[in-house]
Amino acid sequence: MTTAKLTFEGVPPMEGTVEAGGDYVRFHTTSVPDADALAEPRDGMIDFDGHCEKVLLESAQPSKDDSNSGGYELVLRRYQPSA
Repeated sequence: MTTAKLTFEGVPPMEGTVEAGGDYVRFHTTSVPDADALAEPRDGMIDFDGHCEKVLLESAQPSKDDSNSGGYELVLRRYQPSA
């Protein structure tokens, strides 16, 4: 997994790890500042592997691996680059 930083407007940045593949990114974090802010789809920016890209939050749920530590898994859809 790769270290990443995820930001949404009006929400403090979150740090975690990502698994990227195809059109989706799975972001794992224990630093969710406000779970209610992740209750609906929203645009954000994710920075990993030396580049930054726009993503759409599709889902956020407590992580199965970190159920006792407050961890979350966010599924983010990557935007296609403009042609």
